[in-house]
Amino acid sequence: STLEGCTSNDTITITAYNAINGSYTGNTVLCLGDSTVLTAVGGTQFEWYNNTRAVIGSTNFYLAKPTDTTNYQLLFRDAMGCSDSINISVFVIKPPLVDAGPNRSIMQGNSTSLIGSITGQNNGFNWSPTTNMLQQNSLTPLVSPLNTTTYTLTVNGLNGCAVTMDTVQVRVFVSIAPPNSFSPNGDGIHDIWLVPGLETY
Repeated sequence: STLEGCTSNDTITITAYNAINGSYTGNTVLCLGDSTVLTAVGGTQFEWYNNTRAVIGSTNFYLAKPTDTTNYQLLFRDAMGCSDSINISVFVIKPPLVDAGPNRSIMQGNSTSLIGSITGQNNGFNWSPTTNMLQQNSLTPLVSPLNTTTYTLTVNGLNGCAVTMDTVQVRVFVSIAPPNSFSPNGDGIHDIWLVPGLETY
């Protein structure tokens, strides 16, 4: 109104649009080498960004196959110009590194410790074979094989991911007991010098 008492009215129409409230579907925990389809839910236009903010897609889905844990951003828009964005972290589970340790050599009847090691997250391990093995649940079990034996250290990855393994050999030497004499005279008695245990060397 004015000082003179004049008044005027006007009408303004305000149109409210529903917010997008975007979301997504897809796996967010992957084994190294696996992929997942991330699908946008909501909106009609899309932009996918990676860790470096580079645009990597413009459809309602994105096939992700990261080699490391990656944070994606998804920007939604609709026909009215409304927008929303969400962050999606895809975690990559890498297989553990396994080392069964150096090869060993022992005399028959003796023992030696295996020196296994695991680097990275895992869901348990086991040795095989376990015959003549003490402390089977240790990375450094004590073994007393009767013959040369190859042991395998098997490690389970997290979340059902890759099983990794490594081997170590324990070579067993038999004590040599050569005879004190032989008679290579062709009579069929003690003609050949047989040295028991020589084949293990």
